[in-house]
Amino acid sequence: MAMIKRNCDNCGKEYNADTRNLRRGWGRCCCKSCAAQLREKNKPGYNPERVALNNARRECWTDCPEPERYPLSYDGADFDQWGDCEFGIHD
Repeated sequence: MAMIKRNCDNCGKEYNADTRNLRRGWGRCCCKSCAAQLREKNKPGYNPERVALNNARRECWTDCPEPERYPLSYDGADFDQWGDCEFGIHD
């Protein structure tokens, strides 16, 4: 098993990679979390602003008060999604 020093494709940190894995197309990142971040960045339609917003929502999910959980609110539209519930249609 031959090892080679290599820089991570995601964070740039130097690590030892197995040459067998490199030939298979694996071992491009220093750890699993960097590999997952690199996969996410390579998806079509990747939007870093949207990822940052989702991460902020995830952090606030249990720690923030109810109104702050959704930075992009729909002015209560999602609480009255059916609109005709008062008529007994969806009972």
